[in-house]
Amino acid sequence: MAESTAREQVRHRINTLSLSSTVSVNGAAVQDPGEVLHALDDLHWELGHHSHPTKKISVFISDQSGSLVLTLARDSEYPQEYWVFLPKLDYL
Repeated sequence: MAESTAREQVRHRINTLSLSSTVSVNGAAVQDPGEVLHALDDLHWELGHHSHPTKKISVFISDQSGSLVLTLARDSEYPQEYWVFLPKLDYL
């Protein structure tokens, strides 16, 4: 699977998630799933800038149509940016 195809699949899945989804971050339930869903909805591709991912954050989202598992990691140079991984593919 190409990186762009993986990105497109994740974006599509995020866009189809219900606001009543269940969301957990590092195994802890999130009180306001909408906040996480809105943040993920803003995913976009950035050119690399010779930085690397730092501490990983596990995100599990489920709704009536299935689940989505992502691993996020804050960028080492730009803390407002996050790397997003599909755990089984190790890229996005």
